[in-house]
Amino acid sequence: MDRRKTTKLPKGIKLHGGMIRIDFTYNKRRYRKSVGLPDTKDNIALANAMLLQMRAQNTMGTLNITDYFPSSASDEENSLTTTRLGVLVANECERKHKIGIWGDSTYEHRMVAFVKHFEPAFGMLTMPELTPTHVRLWLKEQTFSSDYACQVLSLMRGLFDSAVGDGFIKRHPFSHIKTREYLKTTPTHQRKKLINPLTFEEIQMVIDNAPEQEKAFWGVGFFTGMRLQELLCLRWEDVDWDMETIHIQRASKRHANGEEYIAETKNDESDRIIEVDAEVMLHLRNHRQFTQLEGTFIFKPTIIYNRPKEIRRPEDIKRKFFGDRDRYGFTQVKEMWPKALNRAGVSLTNRSPKQIRHTYASLMLSEGMNPMQIANTMGHTSLSMLEKHYAKAIMRGKHKRRHLDISTMLKESLSN
Repeated sequence: MDRRKTTKLPKGIKLHGGMIRIDFTYNKRRYRKSVGLPDTKDNIALANAMLLQMRAQNTMGTLNITDYFPSSASDEENSLTTTRLGVLVANECERKHKIGIWGDSTYEHRMVAFVKHFEPAFGMLTMPELTPTHVRLWLKEQTFSSDYACQVLSLMRGLFDSAVGDGFIKRHPFSHIKTREYLKTTPTHQRKKLINPLTFEEIQMVIDNAPEQEKAFWGVGFFTGMRLQELLCLRWEDVDWDMETIHIQRASKRHANGEEYIAETKNDESDRIIEVDAEVMLHLRNHRQFTQLEGTFIFKPTIIYNRPKEIRRPEDIKRKFFGDRDRYGFTQVKEMWPKALNRAGVSLTNRSPKQIRHTYASLMLSEGMNPMQIANTMGHTSLSMLEKHYAKAIMRGKHKRRHLDISTMLKESLSN
């Protein structure tokens, strides 16, 4: 169904060919420009924010239209059809970053994809020169995932959608190509898509066999459904001991060079306060002795003490193979994860640290917990992610809820 018939768009936001356009007047001239983004709720919000910013600058007399749209229609047609794609895409990436459509992290990762994959394959071609055959041949040579291939192609998708919509070129060279039909999908990439959660018994084995300093990390991870990047950034101040809640308000992210930094959560829904059970609170209380007095982060590298606790001094504290980091990072968890499962005698097959979060969702759904409550706890914007990844667990949960409802009815009838 057409979005325009079901959802009222913000003033000045238009849809054309599945892409978002903004409609505004500047210096008594009307502009209808594509922002190079497909029609989604989040992208409409971004386009509207950009339009509001432009209007505010126009009111103050500070708007420079070339900051947002560098050329006129005739110049744009000439530029799009004669400039090589490497230059066009690099400029488009820079534009999206400059006006706030992409944050720093997204921009850096897109530029890595541009330098490593896009520029060598398509950078020297112009728009009219790029054909579906170019794209198919490139896909056949790749071994990365279909999702990543789409990400690389998306670097130029907005440019082509705009050019077709404005009539500069007649067709989109890869809009109907299904990447999965051409990629050499490897077993490694197939495994990344698998959901292979741990059982409750396996979770207990992992926790029971973990070093004392690690027990809380696994306990909190498995029984809260946090993203790994959120778990890594938990501070003691985020824990409300009276209300038995945890405020998730930051996440660990990585620059393109692999360096980690702390940022805001993935989206507004991810900044959330979750209720936790008594077992999670017990794990946190037991963990206080290891890191609460040292600083702000809850989960830190393993600590070795040279002296008894009563006479311990700051200079006696040494880090065990993690250096002087003040919190766990992705690399450390990647090292800890296989050791934790091996100690417990739990299979590692098709299991990466992402299964910590998958395990929570699968267990809760199978136990019949309300899916919307699970989605809110995990920071999902809707039920669609749960339905996509955990369909089998949802069905088990529905069956269990029906079973519980029938059992309750029988008990009530017998008591009467």
